[in-house]
Amino acid sequence: MGWFADRSIAQKLSVGFGSIVLLTGVVITVGLVASGRATSSIDRTTEIQAPTSLAASSAQADLLRMIGDVRGYLALGDADYRRDYEVARASFEADLAELDRLASAADPNAPATVILIGRLADLRAAYTQWVAQPVALFDLHDDQLKREPALRILIEDATPRVQRVLVSLAAALQTQTEVPPSAADVAVLTDMADFQSSFLSMLAGLRGYVTTGRDIFKFEYTANATINDTAMARLMAIRDRLQPSQRDQLDAIRADRTEFLNLVPTMFTIVAGPNARADLASFRDHAVPVGDGMLATLTLLASEEQANLRADLGRGRSDLSNAQAQALIGGLGAFLLAVALAFVFRRAIAGPIVRLTRVSEAIREGDLGARATVESGDEIGTLAMTFNGMTARLEQTVGQLNDRNREQAEYIEQVGHVTSAAGAVEADMFEPGTLDGVEARDDALGQLARTFQRMAREVRAREERLRDQVHELRIEIDEARQAKKVAEITDTDFFRGLRSRAAELRRIVDDVDPGNDTNGIDR
Repeated sequence: MGWFADRSIAQKLSVGFGSIVLLTGVVITVGLVASGRATSSIDRTTEIQAPTSLAASSAQADLLRMIGDVRGYLALGDADYRRDYEVARASFEADLAELDRLASAADPNAPATVILIGRLADLRAAYTQWVAQPVALFDLHDDQLKREPALRILIEDATPRVQRVLVSLAAALQTQTEVPPSAADVAVLTDMADFQSSFLSMLAGLRGYVTTGRDIFKFEYTANATINDTAMARLMAIRDRLQPSQRDQLDAIRADRTEFLNLVPTMFTIVAGPNARADLASFRDHAVPVGDGMLATLTLLASEEQANLRADLGRGRSDLSNAQAQALIGGLGAFLLAVALAFVFRRAIAGPIVRLTRVSEAIREGDLGARATVESGDEIGTLAMTFNGMTARLEQTVGQLNDRNREQAEYIEQVGHVTSAAGAVEADMFEPGTLDGVEARDDALGQLARTFQRMAREVRAREERLRDQVHELRIEIDEARQAKKVAEITDTDFFRGLRSRAAELRRIVDDVDPGNDTNGIDR
């Protein structure tokens, strides 16, 4: 405090406010650093992490839409699925472009960015492999024979044999109708008709099963195949009774039918197996694994970005909490420093000023002996010393004024003595010793008193001599002569001079205000 007390007020204020400014600057700097970290985390979250997570989720949804639209078109053949696929594909590619942009905008040295770039590279490679497959699958689906192997076998391999069976059977029937009717020939014709109808029913059941895969059509085929086998057995039993051409036709029918029947197990196996639809099988075996891989990559990418998002949000919240805590601590420190500085300034500046004010109040009340305590070496201390010097000089001046007042009172009192003496002279009651005290003064009043005393004595001596002369002469004179004598006496130069001095003395006394006192002199 000693060092601080000797500093000037400007230096004290500079130290105090400088400390506050410094602490405020530190608080602001720390707050800016903390808020900068929080802002960086928030910016990274809003500009990179959140958009990346959203883009990954959007790409995942668009990929699921693409897979669903391809599956829907392959299963149902509805053209709306194909149009929806194109929309979903365009949206998915936009999502990939957005992910690439966000990856390029992120910090390339950040581990999360490196992982993101790797995931996107894998996703791009898988999409390149995937994107050509839907078009091929759509083309495959649009070609029914390519998409359904069993139907292709039925149409390309089985149908020619069926047609030959039906043609040969029709020719045999035609030949049989030309034979003169008999009971045996009618029975043959009936067997041929049974074979034809059961064969056609068997073919219809097979076609239905191959195209739909429904077991009811398979049952229909099996039942009619049994009937057809029986009908074929009856025809072979009467083969020898047939015309030579009919026998050749029956042999051809049996051969073509056998080849046809040999194709049926293959068709059944295909329809019952996983490859009944080539487009769906290709979709399942090739497109779905690639799509699942992309979905897995997107799922992993989305979960990683969500984890990064949560981490950045956590860091942002932590940085904001730290910034708030630091601002609170800094504000509390600034408050405590301000309180401490207020206390110090109160003691170092306000306290001396208050005490100096009390001293000035005491002096105003008339206590000229009051003095201010010099408490410091600053401007207030200098003011206290100056105030003390001024008070001392004021006390000295007041003392001198009081002395002057006393002297003036004494002077006026002695002037009153002179005035009284002049009146006494006029009343012929003057006593010479009356002005002895005034004669002792060494100023003009003393000189006047001495002159007046001398003249008064001379006048008295002359009057006494005159009375003695009048008494000795005992001259009786009349009033006129006495008046003339008095006039002669008063008209003398000496008496006129004495009267002139008395008038001058009276004028001097009149010039001095006999009502003045020491308070008037003070004013």
